[in-house]
Amino acid sequence: MNFSQFSIKKRLIITMISAVITATLLVGFVSQNLAKEVIETRLTTSELPAKLMQIRNEVDKEISTLQQAAHQLASNRFALERIKNTTFPADEAQLIQTLNDVKNQYQLIDASIANRKDGRYWNQNGFLRQLNHQQDSWFYDFTSSSKAQSVSIFKESNGETKLFINYQQLNGVGMSGLSKSLDDMVTFINQFKLEQSGFVYLVDASGIIRLHKDNAQIGNADLSRVYNRDVANTLLQTNAFNMSEATVGDHKSIIASSYIPSMDWYVIAELPTEEAFASLSQANNEIMLWTLKKYNYWQ
Repeated sequence: MNFSQFSIKKRLIITMISAVITATLLVGFVSQNLAKEVIETRLTTSELPAKLMQIRNEVDKEISTLQQAAHQLASNRFALERIKNTTFPADEAQLIQTLNDVKNQYQLIDASIANRKDGRYWNQNGFLRQLNHQQDSWFYDFTSSSKAQSVSIFKESNGETKLFINYQQLNGVGMSGLSKSLDDMVTFINQFKLEQSGFVYLVDASGIIRLHKDNAQIGNADLSRVYNRDVANTLLQTNAFNMSEATVGDHKSIIASSYIPSMDWYVIAELPTEEAFASLSQANNEIMLWTLKKYNYWQ
C-alpha cells in the first residue's frame, strides 16, 4: 500500500515512528562510538595492563623461585667445600645426594654444580667431567661475564630442549645450574588466556621468541619478523606495560608487553581486536535487531 493512501492519523503515526527510529539509530551510533572509546580506554589503561602484569608476576615468581634455589645451591657451604677440596670427585656421594634433593624438591630435569675456577662439573647423576672450551663454551662465556645469573634455552644432543637457570659466585668458586623441561614451561604459560583466542608468550631482551605455544617459533623468530620493527621497538621497552597494534594474518590485533626484570625477558600478549570489543559489538547488534523489529512491525 502506498504511503499517501494511509489515513492522516496513520501517516502521522508512521512519521513519528520513523522519526523515533531515526533518532534511535543516531543515538545508538553516537553511543556506540562513545562506548568504544570508553572500553578502549579502560582496556588499554586498566584491564589489559592489570592482566598482563598479573601474568608477568606469575612468570617472575616461577623463575625467581628457581633463581633463589640456584643461589642457595651455589652458596651451600658443604657443597663448596667438596667442589674446592675433593681429590676423588666421582666418590662424592653426599654432594650427589644434595643435588638429587634439589632436583626432587623443585621438580627439575637437572640440578648441577661446578667449580667455576677449574671447570669440574657434577649433576644429580654424579661427576660429569672437567669442562673445556671446545665442548662447553656456554660455561666460559658465563663465568667470564659480570652477570651473577642467567636464563637460557639449551638444546641437548638428544633433541631435548631445556630452560636453564644458572647462578655463579662472582667472587667465589661456586656455580650452579637448574633446568626445567621446556614443555613444562610452555604448558605453564599456556594456562594464561585472553578472551577466546588471545595468548601470551615470552621473548628475550633481543626480541627472540623463547617460550611459545608453537614450538617451531622458539628460537627461530623474533618480534620484528612476527610483526614489524616499529612494533618490536615499542614492545622491547623495559616498562611494566607497553602496547601497540599490528595486523596478524587477516585480522587486527592488540599486542602488549611487560618487562620481567628477574629474567631480562618480556611477556608478550596477542589479542584479536574484535575479541577485545566483542561485548560492544554484541550490544550494537541487539540494538539494531530491536530497531528493525520495531520498524517492520509498523510497516
